[in-house]
Amino acid sequence: MFLKRHSHDDLPDLSLELRDEINWVPGTLRTTEYLLNITALAFEPIGKLLAVGTSSGTIHIFGGPGVESKLTLPEPVSVKFLHFSALSFTILCMDSKDCLHVWDLGAYARPKILASQRFQGAVNCMTVSPSHNQVFAALASGEVRAFDLECASVSPFKIPNLWDLYEEKLRQTGIAHQASPESRSPIDVLIHPRNLNLLFIAFEECATVRAYELVLRPGAPGGEGYGNKDLLMHRRVPVTAMAIHPTGHFFAVGHADGSIAFWAVDDEDQPLAVRTLEADDVHVVNATVLEQHLDAPPPPVPREPIFKLAWCGFSNSSDPRGGETALAILGGVPAGDAPGMTVEWLPAFNPGAPPAGPAPVGLHPMLCGAMRACVKPIDSYFYATHGEVQDFLLTPTSSPHFAGAFDAQAILALVEGPGGSRVTEAYEFPPPVFRTRGQKQGDDTNQLDEGEVDVDLAQTLADMQVSDDPRRLRLPTALDCGSAGVVGGQLLRLEVHVYQRLLDAQGLHTPCLELNGGLAWCDELDVSELRMNRIGMLLTYNRDGTVRFFDVSAQLLLAQRPNALQSDYPSPLPHLILDTAHAAADTTLIGRVSDNFLRGASAVQDVALAFLGEEMEAAVVMTSGEVVLFRSRSAHMSRFVPREADPEIVSVQPGPVADSIYAPYMVLAAGAPCMGCALTRECLVATSYADGKILVADVRRGAVLLREGTPNRRQSTLGLHRREESIADVVGALCWAFCPVHNDPTPRLRLVTLRISGAGRVYTFNDDGSVQEPIVFEGAADPVNNGLFVIDSKTGAPWRGERPGAKPLLVSVGGRGARCTLDVTGERVGKAEWGSRFGAAGSAAVVEKLGSRALLVFSGAGEAAAYSLPHLEHMHTRQLTAASTIPASPDSTGDYAAWARHATAGVTRHMSYATLFAARRPHAGLPDIEFTRPTPVPQPQPVSAGPASWAAWLGGLTGIGAVTGEQMDAMLAGPDRPPPRPRAQPPRSPGLAGGFGGSMNAAAIADAAEGTRAGLADRLGAAMNERG
Repeated sequence: MFLKRHSHDDLPDLSLELRDEINWVPGTLRTTEYLLNITALAFEPIGKLLAVGTSSGTIHIFGGPGVESKLTLPEPVSVKFLHFSALSFTILCMDSKDCLHVWDLGAYARPKILASQRFQGAVNCMTVSPSHNQVFAALASGEVRAFDLECASVSPFKIPNLWDLYEEKLRQTGIAHQASPESRSPIDVLIHPRNLNLLFIAFEECATVRAYELVLRPGAPGGEGYGNKDLLMHRRVPVTAMAIHPTGHFFAVGHADGSIAFWAVDDEDQPLAVRTLEADDVHVVNATVLEQHLDAPPPPVPREPIFKLAWCGFSNSSDPRGGETALAILGGVPAGDAPGMTVEWLPAFNPGAPPAGPAPVGLHPMLCGAMRACVKPIDSYFYATHGEVQDFLLTPTSSPHFAGAFDAQAILALVEGPGGSRVTEAYEFPPPVFRTRGQKQGDDTNQLDEGEVDVDLAQTLADMQVSDDPRRLRLPTALDCGSAGVVGGQLLRLEVHVYQRLLDAQGLHTPCLELNGGLAWCDELDVSELRMNRIGMLLTYNRDGTVRFFDVSAQLLLAQRPNALQSDYPSPLPHLILDTAHAAADTTLIGRVSDNFLRGASAVQDVALAFLGEEMEAAVVMTSGEVVLFRSRSAHMSRFVPREADPEIVSVQPGPVADSIYAPYMVLAAGAPCMGCALTRECLVATSYADGKILVADVRRGAVLLREGTPNRRQSTLGLHRREESIADVVGALCWAFCPVHNDPTPRLRLVTLRISGAGRVYTFNDDGSVQEPIVFEGAADPVNNGLFVIDSKTGAPWRGERPGAKPLLVSVGGRGARCTLDVTGERVGKAEWGSRFGAAGSAAVVEKLGSRALLVFSGAGEAAAYSLPHLEHMHTRQLTAASTIPASPDSTGDYAAWARHATAGVTRHMSYATLFAARRPHAGLPDIEFTRPTPVPQPQPVSAGPASWAAWLGGLTGIGAVTGEQMDAMLAGPDRPPPRPRAQPPRSPGLAGGFGGSMNAAAIADAAEGTRAGLADRLGAAMNERG
């Protein structure tokens, strides 16, 4: 380091207590992952647990406030399938190497691995029943194997390739059948929702045991329409997905041409209906339409295959057969359409009594007609997403049966993001328009009574604000931030009254996915140390145009038994979200801002905050150049926003409904990328731009106070010739201060600016809004963002002008050095430079510890250097425990946020909350957790397709003789079933199973010891008998 010290002995050493090396202890407090590589989803509805698998071989389980667990596969391979088993209280994972891993969720603190079993052959799909302990795995060879979860071993039960048997049957009957090798591979296995003895195996060509095979006759349009080149040939459309109606009497099969075929279980000869999302009966030959298209063949209609189906029933009818249902569909839309998912609302299946007469052979025509009527949608809704949907998952309210699709309250979409990333989005389910459809129809028929004319105005306005569109649901932070796309952020230290005001502010309720599957404690943390830590918040800048707030106060971790954690850490504060999309929706911006901003394709670049008492105002800088100003909705209603008088200022009106208490009220658009922004308590905002100009606006009056153009160009030497570059000398850092300056001892409102050449200017603003001639000074070249600090010469604290005899010091930090000047524009009192080994500085902060203050500079090489104040003497250099691929975000306490970017997605994959003063601080590590063991839900029983008078015409699905889960276990496991695998017994915890740590009486201890001896004797006796 090269230092130069000036003689200013009258200035006190502000860094005295920080010169001791022992005080600087780098450490990481908490690391939060933002999941960007999700490959599988699973939900346990009884205990309300959500699990996600990733391509890097990790599984994340979320179960409520603080309840989060991370499981790691033995090998870092992708998670292919993920399931919960409520009966055995385990989580199952099939990895990309076809190895099944089982974890015990009943183990205390962390789930424990029970078994790993590799299958001989590729596993195409996996199915788990909530009624028995057998896992069905369909292999690419066509076989279906079973794995016993209770014994943690492969069961002897095996289903051979039924498609081969079906083809053999066709050959024996003399029917020629050409099939590809892929058609012999199963694509899905479904358990009948009401009869455990029935298993549907979907092959690419059909579904067996009965073969429900869709064959399009010559001339039938199918999903591809009349433009198909094979229109006049018999066609077998490959199967891609399958779902069963909640009654179990009929099912839907998705096909590769985007069509959906509906079949009755008792009729494998003809489908009930075949349709696409737009057209009905596409399997029927229409001679008139066919002739028209043969003369002038239309172009083919490329349509996405049906990738996935889920048939959802609801508790909306007293009839045992249920009421109206919803069919969720992934795919089937024309290629190139907007990404998303389709949900169809289908009529109830409640056929009446049949007419008098003899019983027909086979499926009754009236029953067949009722089935056909209930698969014709009465309404539909399209969930538009922000990327191509790769998969979706329904989250039931309480029942794990019916393929996890009964009484679903939310739908989770696995969405493709930039750079090959995969993130999640969650929405309400079903769409509110389905629920309110019947209510609206009923309301239209009612006459308004004279006595009901006097309606409460507030309730009327609330009803007007309700939207029929499903609301976006908040997910755990790892998923929510992954979807938002974190590109940066900052740490914020607040006064206690401001912090409390922000926490207590009430916005509209932000819906979230309900998760309450366990409890979490931080027993090992020292409560006294936690109480001493300061409160703070973390702000994240996101690619979706939002700024999100999180509480990172250590007091949130105060949860020792019997008191469990009440919030996540960091704790999201959704009522404080700043959403620039609300501003982009204002039509007055059209033609005055960039197209990227209007299309929502602009990310948040920086945020400047100002606090007026307990009120907060914010200026959000976008990558497209706009600056969006926010204030609370209450302040917006109480303040008059004048009509803008300058072209750079556009006033916007916030929408009537929002989950946040903050709303945009103004947009600054200067037509160039914004390089910096600063906001004052006096409602002045200063911005600098890439073309070299700066702008100062008074947001109260909607007027520009200062507009300074491009200065002289910077000069640089390239090669042997000196020439002038076409790069403007832009303002790289700027800040506001109410202080005196050299040759002007009167405190005034001043804007301090520093250009990348090191040339600085101070602009003084008078009370009437006029601007004095700028004062020139010299600062550090190539200033870092927020690299200007005006501090008190006696304390080092941010300048307030409260101490007699104190002078303002200006500290400027650049890429290769720092400077400190007296009275802002006066004599230089300190200078520091660092060489190439340290690297260019990325960020800096004036930090306080032990009553002293120092300048902390962060480099891109993963180091932090501490310099004394005010003379900028180098004191220490420390290697950071959490490296950051973008400039770290420090605060005034020595804490910082480090951001690790995804290699291809361009967003953050994890954030580390770290510090340079880790001594006596709560360190990283997840709390101890205990998952809630779910109470088994009885297996739904078969229901009749019609009234009792139809029983003579119905087959084996009427509800008599259905097998139980125990019978299925005994049948599939065989007579030589191994003993159950022993499971770890968790300690009794106060939140879930009674008292913890209480004293046991002598009788209880004796009973426990006797049980242990008896169990040991039984095991020894069994072992001796086995050995003869």
